[in-house]
Amino acid sequence: MGVYDKLSVFIASSIKDKFIGTTWHDGRGNERKVLDKLETNTAQGTLVRYLIGTGYNGEPADKDRNPEICKAIELEALIAREKRMWEANNKTRQQEEATREKEAREENVRNNIDGFDKLFSSMNAKKVLNTLTKNVMRNGKPIMLRDLIRQLVKEHWQIGSLSKQGRIMHKGDVFLTEKQLTKTGIDYAEFLINKE
Repeated sequence: MGVYDKLSVFIASSIKDKFIGTTWHDGRGNERKVLDKLETNTAQGTLVRYLIGTGYNGEPADKDRNPEICKAIELEALIAREKRMWEANNKTRQQEEATREKEAREENVRNNIDGFDKLFSSMNAKKVLNTLTKNVMRNGKPIMLRDLIRQLVKEHWQIGSLSKQGRIMHKGDVFLTEKQLTKTGIDYAEFLINKE
């Protein structure tokens, strides 16, 4: 007779244990729970193990879903390791979500052209948006054309024309031509001036 013939296994769920009922999340966000305590009497003594259930896709952990058996001496380390993984992954997910939200807000701000795009078909509106969100140089510094036009309108620049230059924006003797601001830029300036 071998050692295994003398084994007797029983589930000791009626015995109070600090681990039974403990829940946490693994690194993938699945719920994990210590479901039961297993004790095996061997020739060398009592071997204590725990039955751990995993709930997938938001489901609660239970015995019917591939339960795992963990030695008692390894349980605390397993729980601590999986909690750290969950917290790190959760923090990463939160940072990624915050980055996506920030990028979406920045994109909305970037694409805001005061309703000017509503005057065009969707295809032309995209071209207008692309034109107005391109960077141009002003006083040696890059600035988005949309922001430059807004700044000029705010500073009370006017729209006029010169015979050789076509339409211009001017304030006193200083002027910017349609070649510098683009036809779309001058149209946008006119739209903003008429909105005031």
